[in-house]
Order: sequence, then structure tokens, then C-alpha cells
Amino acid sequence: MFGGPRELVQHLDPDAPYREKKTLHDLDMEDQKRLTKNIFNCIRQGKIDEAQSLCMHCGQPWQAAILEGWRLFHDPNFDASENTDVKLPVEGNARRDLWKRCAYLLADNLKLDDYNRAVVGSLCGHLDSLKNVCSNSWWDLLWAYLKVQIDIRVESEIRSCCARNYCEMPIKYW
Repeated sequence: MFGGPRELVQHLDPDAPYREKKTLHDLDMEDQKRLTKNIFNCIRQGKIDEAQSLCMHCGQPWQAAILEGWRLFHDPNFDASENTDVKLPVEGNARRDLWKRCAYLLADNLKLDDYNRAVVGSLCGHLDSLKNVCSNSWWDLLWAYLKVQIDIRVESEIRSCCARNYCEMPIKYW
């Protein structure tokens, strides 16, 4: 429409640039980078709910849903001691293992920008994606290493204690 030197994406879904192998408009790319950087900063500060609200406010509910996938599954109705007719809402992701594998592969994708990879990598234990954006200070690197180490430890405990078949994580994860 504007007669630029390169072809721009024709669809507005989040996968369009990768599926069509075309780019977004420069201003859209700048906005997207600024948004993902702010989302990562919220996650870095431990404000995941605020990051989800930011995604929803900016019209990206799919991004908010991605940020929800790491949560542990819990059904409070399963071990309710009282017999009540009130059903409490189920929390977390029942297929967290599948989400984690997909998120790890997404964070490993070098076609994505660094902050996009780091957002997902911070929730699934992908150290390389975090090191790309946390190399500015020693504190940031320490946070990245500890975040990944805790994630691996929690995942090891879950898989060793629960009798369920889990999706295999890539060898590099462990």
C-alpha cells in the first residue's frame, strides 16, 4: 500500500512473519521489541501477573497465555476435606510438561529476537536465551543462572515424585 522496498506480512497473526517469511513494518517491529523488553523486565522483577496484564492491554492475549503455561497444576477439589457442592477453580497447566518442551524449543529458535526468546526462556529454564539479554551486569547473570538452576531442580523433583509419563525434555535442558 505504501510502496516500500520490501514486502510486508499480509496477515496479523503472531506467526505471520515466520510463516510468510516477510517482515513487519519498521514501526511495528520497534513497538514489538519495546513490548517484549518490558514484558521481560516485568518477569525479571517477579511481576508475571503485571506482564500478563501488559500483554492483554496491548492486544496480545496469546502472549499472556504463553506466560500462563509454566504454572504448576493444582486441583483444590481433589483433596477437599469437606464435602461441599462448591467447586473451586483449577489452577495451573495440566500439560505443563508439553508446554515446557515447546517453550524450550521456542527459546532455542534463533530466528526470534533476543527478548522474545528470553521471555519464554525465563519460564522454561533456557539459559542461553537469558544470557543474551542478561550479560550487562553480574547481578543479571547471577539471576539467570539461579533461575535456570531452580527450574531444573523443581522439574527433577516433580518428575521423580509423580507417577506419570512426562514429555521428554531435550538433553541440553538437563
